[in-house]
Amino acid sequence: MIDNLRIDMSQWAGEDNDGAQYVPFTKQQWGTVRFDYGAETIHLAPDVDATEALQIADWLRRRLPVSASC
Repeated sequence: MIDNLRIDMSQWAGEDNDGAQYVPFTKQQWGTVRFDYGAETIHLAPDVDATEALQIADWLRRRLPVSASC
């Protein structure tokens, strides 16, 4: 079940602690747009500003089940 779609601008600074860059399509622990999928949190779009994150979240909200809304 998908739920708790949200935006979190607090964790992405371009690199993680060991200097590795974001690699698309791999499981990441950072990202501005997030939602819960079962017991996991999915992190998307780590390198976008707040306006872009809101646009992505709005786009997803229109396409995901109602439970995804905050």
